[in-house]
Amino acid sequence: MSYLPIVLKGAGVFAMVMGTLNTIIPTRMISNTSKDVYSPQTPAQILADSHLRYWAGVWASTGAIFWWASNDLAARRVPVELVGWGYVFGGIGRVISGMKYGYKPEGLVKTITAIEIVAPIAIWCLLP
Repeated sequence: MSYLPIVLKGAGVFAMVMGTLNTIIPTRMISNTSKDVYSPQTPAQILADSHLRYWAGVWASTGAIFWWASNDLAARRVPVELVGWGYVFGGIGRVISGMKYGYKPEGLVKTITAIEIVAPIAIWCLLP
């Protein structure tokens, strides 16, 4: 029995939940204030908030694709591969950013980057 469909379902649920929450709930990562109420002040913070919420929605939809594809991986291999390429390219983008500006917070961003590059390749090797 292959555990890949179960892993993809779990990843799908995680992505759908986190993507939905990150779309709705604002983040303090882009704010340099310690106020209780999040309020972006600068144009860069407002743009970053917009981008983070947009990509969170894309992440949630990626979770839905994983859930759907995991029900019949043999027939739905291509969508999983395409989403995987998105993660690999995203990881490469993080590497470029890290090389240019550094990794902050270092451990978290390096771990996420490695997962984004390695996990899709591992999944491709396990696809039927």
